[in-house]
Amino acid sequence: MQVNVSSRHGNVSAEVMEYAAEKVESLGRFYDRITNVNVVIDQEKDNHMVETVAHVGHGSTLVAKHRGEGLIVVMDATFDKLERQIRKLKDRLSHHRPHHGTPPPPRVESEESEEELFEGEAEFENEL
Repeated sequence: MQVNVSSRHGNVSAEVMEYAAEKVESLGRFYDRITNVNVVIDQEKDNHMVETVAHVGHGSTLVAKHRGEGLIVVMDATFDKLERQIRKLKDRLSHHRPHHGTPPPPRVESEESEEELFEGEAEFENEL
């Protein structure tokens, strides 16, 4: 899994970048087909925004953003959102059943054999 952590409008310490990389690596335990994750940290005075873009198998791209005060809190909230998206994707893929038209109606088995049904019809016709 490739991890890219970058900052916009400011400098981020090495500890914060390392923390983000650890959080990204921990996502691998939920879904092993994550190929690339980009983390962008944007700083504006007291307001922080973290955006994560995860490219996973099957051509899916998951995006999670969160804005608020406190960089670590915002980062944790963003990764929680991404974790929920990964779980939802994995659940959807594991329970996927292909739909090929409408399913045939269920067959109802009767206790009478076909011969008994035909004999009953013959008796009914004789009564008329």
